[in-house]
Amino acid sequence: MQLNRMDISKRLERIPLSKFHFGMLAAVALMMFFDGYDLLMPRLAIPSLKQIGWLDSTTTSAFMSLPLLTAAIGSVAAGFIGDRVGRKVLFNMNVIGYSALSAACGLAWNPEVLIVFRTLTMFLLGMQVVTG
Repeated sequence: MQLNRMDISKRLERIPLSKFHFGMLAAVALMMFFDGYDLLMPRLAIPSLKQIGWLDSTTTSAFMSLPLLTAAIGSVAAGFIGDRVGRKVLFNMNVIGYSALSAACGLAWNPEVLIVFRTLTMFLLGMQVVTG
């Protein structure tokens, strides 16, 4: 007895769009918006941080480069972590972690802590781009 093989891609193409699909699209689009926003925001904050004495040329370099480096590392790590825990779980963990660390950036008590929080935030944001 030969089993009929179903072409999965054709089956998926025939599934009508539902509220679930649009909800997922909205969630992913919202996270991608915050990704772009988070890349822009530090550049707008640098003049104010320099004015209050938190950033000089050395700390400005660290403030800009370390987070981007860890975002690249997070993008690579997302594949490995997503394979272990699942993409949906990783997406949800990233949203929670990113939100908490973004709030922590606003509560940083010195420039070094701000750079650490920002670096961790960007690591999760780098993973979010891959899972989103």
